[in-house]
Amino acid sequence: MKKAALHNLGCKVNAYETEAMQEMLEQAGYEIVPFKEGADVYIINTCTVTNIADRKSRQMLHRARKLNPDAVVVAAGCYVQAQEGKEIDPCIDIVIGNNHKKDLPELLKQYEMEKSGHTEYAMEDINRTKEYEELHLTKPGDHTRAYIKVQDGCNQFCTYCIIPYARGRVRSRQTKDVLEEVRDLAGNGYKEVVLTGIHLSSYGIDFDGQRHLLDLIKEVHKVEGIERIRLGSLEPGIITEEFAKELSEMPKVCPHFHLSLQSGCDATLKRMNRKYTSGEYYDRCQILRKYFDHPALTTDVVVGFPGETEEEFEASYAFVDRVDFYETHIFKYSKREGTKAAVMDGQIDEKIKGERSARMIALGERKKKAYEDSFIGKEVEVLFEERAQIEGKAVMTGHTKEDMKIALSDVKDKKGVDYIAAWFWKGAKYIKETKAKYAFVTTNSISQGEQVAMLWKPIFNLGLEIYFARTYFKWSNNAKYNAAVTVAIIGVQNKQDTKKVLFHEHDSRAFYVDNIYVYYPLPHVRTLYYLNVDFYRYFIGREDQSVNEKIMIGRIDQQLFVTKTMISMYELRMISSKKLRKYMVNYLAIMMTVSSILCIRSKKPENLTKKKELWSYLKRKDYKTYMKIRYGILGQTMNLPGRSGRKVSSLAYSVARRLIGFN
Repeated sequence: MKKAALHNLGCKVNAYETEAMQEMLEQAGYEIVPFKEGADVYIINTCTVTNIADRKSRQMLHRARKLNPDAVVVAAGCYVQAQEGKEIDPCIDIVIGNNHKKDLPELLKQYEMEKSGHTEYAMEDINRTKEYEELHLTKPGDHTRAYIKVQDGCNQFCTYCIIPYARGRVRSRQTKDVLEEVRDLAGNGYKEVVLTGIHLSSYGIDFDGQRHLLDLIKEVHKVEGIERIRLGSLEPGIITEEFAKELSEMPKVCPHFHLSLQSGCDATLKRMNRKYTSGEYYDRCQILRKYFDHPALTTDVVVGFPGETEEEFEASYAFVDRVDFYETHIFKYSKREGTKAAVMDGQIDEKIKGERSARMIALGERKKKAYEDSFIGKEVEVLFEERAQIEGKAVMTGHTKEDMKIALSDVKDKKGVDYIAAWFWKGAKYIKETKAKYAFVTTNSISQGEQVAMLWKPIFNLGLEIYFARTYFKWSNNAKYNAAVTVAIIGVQNKQDTKKVLFHEHDSRAFYVDNIYVYYPLPHVRTLYYLNVDFYRYFIGREDQSVNEKIMIGRIDQQLFVTKTMISMYELRMISSKKLRKYMVNYLAIMMTVSSILCIRSKKPENLTKKKELWSYLKRKDYKTYMKIRYGILGQTMNLPGRSGRKVSSLAYSVARRLIGFN
């Protein structure tokens, strides 16, 4: 298996694209390794926003070549896009411009086949591009928060900025594609999504000339499982009474708004070609404070812009002081070749830039502390993300809705540990020395709150892991007054390179999960015996039976959930036994067929959409298995085009049911 290492430079959009490229490589069979010696392929997603970004991009490319002279070095993104037409650095093997990152696996394959020592290019005139590059991400690096790119390009042409020339004009992602990705992320356990773009406020203007960001947020807000929606950088102009009011009525929207300022001086703003005055900007901040309780306002400020006098800097400083930002990101002006500001008179000495930057940074730090101090004594909601060590103490870290980072100390008092935790610990110590696994039906107390730090950290330190879990549910028992207990099911094993499974239910009961119970253990089975004995007979006929066609159609979401769960369990090409692999492909083909025909026979447009999404899900998760099933007899029969095709599919199902006698 070939090894690939990726390194990202620049903004959150770049970070999203890097993670998307990583996921594509994983699906193509690459092993992802840290950016150090030993990789076969190095991918650097470059940045060109400043001269420093250019330099870092070049340094990382040369570092990759030094780490492994025989490796394939790939330069992607803004730096190489902005260098279009110039001589390429000889250390680069493959150049991928913006809008071609989706082609990475194919370009690597092509380069490997040719082996001619040439440089492979995937570049176009980005200023003429109108198509949005569709990338899809299902498992970002973060544990709970996922960045989602929904827009690319910029039409603003600020005089200091090279990005419109590196990213092209505004191109927006279709809403249905965004929602599909959000649902996938929610299904994988992500609780917060951050909508990002090069110029997020312009989302949708390439559709019909109108902004549609608010419409997109409303649709994302409807997705179950997502608890928070955070917005990337916004232009002040999008903040209207209507926009702020409607956002405030959506509880999932975080009261954290990054409004790009750049300068608090009107004369400087005019030279920058920013399309607002400081007064207009201030009014937008007040609108947000009108509809949100103590929102976190953050911004960017450039110091040392050409022509910035001492008086202009002081005006900018005073304005930043007046607004009371939570965080202020300070940048010294960086001359970018090809922009109007690069040839302006009045270029500022670097020493003066440094002095102004230091003053603005100090102001920003004071304002940040004051904002955070204002929350002392208040109760806030924190989404915890990871464990860390602070001054030798174990803590849990996470973020509030305002994006303040919080650390909570692990509980030291072990007296409050649920006695059930003792069985988990005793079982953990046993299987550490064996190849055994264990699973307990347990109260949810050991998987939530203070129990977590006390129990699971020691278990994980033994080199064990949770390999499956069933989300918590109410269990009525024989306790006094028939008390109901909230329980979960958790399985623990020694760490293995296998996919983990999470089971849950959509309503009070879960149906059709027997397929999961049969399918999941198959790769672990060493011997299979057939016993020709009727243990029980299953009589079909009751109208309320779970396998009655009408009932199954009514529970189509559960059928689809089970099928998707089976898809996500394994990459079937990794199953070493050919016979087993064939059996599991056929099993999955039957599940895809059952799910598809139920969607078709429901005759509901929304279920036909779900059918399409199911096949797309299989394609993303396991492309080779998708091709085998989709273009097999069953797959072709279930995907005949149009209404007439669906009628033929339904007729074929009816005939097969009569001939074979199944339900």
